[in-house]
Amino acid sequence: MNIQYSATGKGGWTTVATVPDAMWNGEGYAFSTTAPQAGAGYRRAIYTGAPQFENAVSQVVYVAAP
Repeated sequence: MNIQYSATGKGGWTTVATVPDAMWNGEGYAFSTTAPQAGAGYRRAIYTGAPQFENAVSQVVYVAAP
């Protein structure tokens, strides 16, 4: 799974972190990672699938500059 950044949230997505594995927490799969701050902009998680799972893209969220 990759965490991606876009200044506009409408394109130009850049991978800023890679999550090696999601873990089963008893109710569903979850992941955790720390991504470097790329400035104010939009983030999303994207999963490119596997034989038993479909591709998935999370909702896009805006992250303000610290």
